[in-house]
Amino acid sequence: MADILNLNNFLDTLKAYLRWFIVGLTLFFLVATLRNHWQEVSQVRLGKQGWSLIGLSLLLTSVAHAWTGVIWASILSTFRVDIAFFDGVKIYLRTNFAKYLPGNIWHFYGRMIKVVESGSSWGLASLTVLLEPLLLAAAATIVLAMGIGLNLSQVSTSPVLKLLIPATFVGVLVGLHPRFFNPVIQRVSKGKTQDHDPVQLTIYPWRPLLGELLFMLMRSISFLLIWQ
Repeated sequence: MADILNLNNFLDTLKAYLRWFIVGLTLFFLVATLRNHWQEVSQVRLGKQGWSLIGLSLLLTSVAHAWTGVIWASILSTFRVDIAFFDGVKIYLRTNFAKYLPGNIWHFYGRMIKVVESGSSWGLASLTVLLEPLLLAAAATIVLAMGIGLNLSQVSTSPVLKLLIPATFVGVLVGLHPRFFNPVIQRVSKGKTQDHDPVQLTIYPWRPLLGELLFMLMRSISFLLIWQ
């Protein structure tokens, strides 16, 4: 028993040091990137209106990224993960800094650790973490299909191309339906949920999908502000 307690204490200490190591490494890469490209940045000349647009774009971008934390917290609620809503938002935003580390996986790993610590299985943790970027990809596909469809309606009369866009739109929406998505969930979580009920998506993920569409809208507006 004493050995187990000592091991737990060691792991807790290791996690604390590892957390600070990841934060330090993230800051190092951010500073290194800024240092390598500082001359290019310093050559940019902006007027008062330009700085105002940049400030507005940064503000909207920050709101958009905070909004993705809300989306992930709603996904946790959908899967009944024992993490409070606002705690889920904070976990998402804190781990998001690790996105800038080489490999681009550490933010996923940090969120999975928190979900597992709440009492969920690794299979469920991986699903709650991977569902958010999956819905983001679905939202991006929908926006892209709508944009291409509007352009094609003006420059092309090909019935095949015009049918391809709504087919893509419908395909994305159908693919997210629990009837088709749950078999994928079962395949991913197989062998990882022996001590848990099978992971099932019981409702269509309308809320997080609409949330991702709103995120895409905010990011698009912030980009257009800089572009102008």
